Amino acid sequence: MGNETIEKKLKFLFGLQRFVQDPGLKEMIDETESNMNVVRLSDFDLVGVSAGVDTDRDSQAKEFCRCPLCSKMAERLLLPSGMYHCTKCERDYYDQ
Repeated sequence: MGNETIEKKLKFLFGLQRFVQDPGLKEMIDETESNMNVVRLSDFDLVGVSAGVDTDRDSQAKEFCRCPLCSKMAERLLLPSGMYHCTKCERDYYDQ
């Protein structure tokens, strides 16, 4: 079985546990969670996480499109925050 199939089955079982409250499944879930160092990150924290991402604007992938802010055709840069930066009007925006 591939990792994707296993992941789908685990997500299904973990979701199912919310409704059936199976003691054996609860034990397996608790054991799995205790073996992992899981830390929930807020959306604010996730913005700062950019492991493996080059944050230098000059080295980022550029895309040519119409800016929704200035309505001009321009290159846009994808920023680590998920926003885009228009090279014409020099403003940042989220793609609609």
